[in-house]
Amino acid sequence: MSLARRIIPCLDVDGDRVVKGVNFVGLRDAGDPAELAARYNTEGADEVVVLDIAASRDRRPTFLETIRRVAAELAIPLTAGGGIRSADDARAVLRAGADKITLNTAAVARPELISETSREFGAQAVVLAIDAKRHGDEWMVMVRGGRDDANMNAITWAKRGVALGAGEILVTSMDRDGTKSGFDTALTAAISSAVSVPVIASGGAKLPDHFAEVFTDGHADAGAGGLHFPRSHSADSRAQGIFVRARDSGSTAMLIPCIDLQEGQAVQLVHGRRRELAIADVMSLLQKFKTHKWLHLIDLDAAMRVGNNSRLARKLCVEAAARYGMKVRVGGGIRTVRRAEEIAHWGAKQVIIGSAAFKNGKINELFLRQIRDRVGRSATVVALDTAKGHVVIKGWRERLQIRAEEVMEQLKPFCAAFLCTDVDREGTMAGVNLKWFKQLRSATSHPIICRWRH
Repeated sequence: MSLARRIIPCLDVDGDRVVKGVNFVGLRDAGDPAELAARYNTEGADEVVVLDIAASRDRRPTFLETIRRVAAELAIPLTAGGGIRSADDARAVLRAGADKITLNTAAVARPELISETSREFGAQAVVLAIDAKRHGDEWMVMVRGGRDDANMNAITWAKRGVALGAGEILVTSMDRDGTKSGFDTALTAAISSAVSVPVIASGGAKLPDHFAEVFTDGHADAGAGGLHFPRSHSADSRAQGIFVRARDSGSTAMLIPCIDLQEGQAVQLVHGRRRELAIADVMSLLQKFKTHKWLHLIDLDAAMRVGNNSRLARKLCVEAAARYGMKVRVGGGIRTVRRAEEIAHWGAKQVIIGSAAFKNGKINELFLRQIRDRVGRSATVVALDTAKGHVVIKGWRERLQIRAEEVMEQLKPFCAAFLCTDVDREGTMAGVNLKWFKQLRSATSHPIICRWRH
């Protein structure tokens, strides 16, 4: 299994209050951002986006206190933006608790801002927000809260933004915003087909079917909406229904190819020990796997402290992203923040933290907190390898006296997903241990990527 399509509540704030309108005008008060964020966190949202829609219009500084209050309520990734005009502004937003930043008006005025922030914090932390409005047969970029026409084609700007280093696109249809008539799937599909990074669709959502449509017809990776329902039991159930039904109707389980690297070759090990298969021409595997959306790269030598395959892993990562538009997760021997940042700068979408997530038989919270703060929660996956039900580390050679299902909720604040391997089945071609997986699934609502060889 892989990360499902994401459902993302988007909170537009003006000052310290959430506001809602139609087509970016007629704004009305919709509540406290921290309270709403806490509610969506409980109801099953995958992420939350908070945008200060008046920061660029009023040319005021970013809303750090609001970000701090919202972040304190969340155990899911937070993206924040509005008024970010420099790398220093971005750093302040990330330090306030955001996992990712959005750039909009300031990036249109000075496109180098995208490159500056991407180099400093990694592409995975930079979201290019595009407010688009239809003009005849094309969509044009609007800035300063939708008030000014930037005289720029939205598709062209999205492609340029990705080339400059944006790791994700948040596209809002001004024509659909607040209308509850559904996403502009044509706009989203046009941008999705033009860029290799994930696209978040926004503007017009109300019903689960709207999300299903934008996932299928619009090819979006995520759907964002201002899902503000009245405060009642039935309303909460309705909101939960949108999160669950929209996610289920728009996504399916995904197969993700994995390349394990050992001594410069792609290998398959049985129980992490005996080599069953070795392929010398590793780069040829990219051609084989090119139709897949994600790719996993695991440096077994680095994991086992017997050298590394960094040069080859980097080449695979760059080639997979640049030539085939694949998103890559890289793991194996990531024991320092510096190493995680280095891999993120290769263009890896996520880093996989394994043995280093534990120290002295317990969760290494200090290290994981540093990874979250420097690399980003949304760019981090924690590997939970188990043998006979217990977590194993250091190349599966050391068994801890803890079980994966016992620590998942403690690890959840530090990662976007778990990568789980049943070492007892690994490489045996025996298929997935469904009993094992169901135990893990019942322990957390967090995304789980199940690894096996078949």
